[in-house]
Amino acid sequence: MASIGVLVDGEYSLTLKYTRLNDNEERENFAFPIRLEQTPCHFGGTRIWFTCPHCGRKAANLYFTRNGWFCRKSLRLTYACQSEDFMGRMHRRIAKLESKLEDEWIKPRNMHRKTYDRLIEKLSDAESRLDFAFLQRMGSLLV
Repeated sequence: MASIGVLVDGEYSLTLKYTRLNDNEERENFAFPIRLEQTPCHFGGTRIWFTCPHCGRKAANLYFTRNGWFCRKSLRLTYACQSEDFMGRMHRRIAKLESKLEDEWIKPRNMHRKTYDRLIEKLSDAESRLDFAFLQRMGSLLV
């Protein structure tokens, strides 16, 4: 069990208060001060960023660990697609292209024919590349 609260300390600072039950069923309270930074936007206004308590970088998101709050760079987090092999990328690409079409690769009602033809060409190319990669992998396993 845990709970978290936010205490705004000023215009450019807040404190994240975290309470959890430890193994002995006792409450542990933690307070993590977080600085905020403000940057101007291109078309007016401003954007507020968290400042990573660990490395000092601006971050849109902070991630909680037992040791506090960190940005993704400090935790060395990667996106799932960064560890995919070629076949995984091709599967993801095919799924993304297929999501733009209706079932059985039917042209959506309001899509231009030229756009549809381009999508079908990309899908065919991606499937050919996936098939070739699959055959290469199977060939290397059979040798």
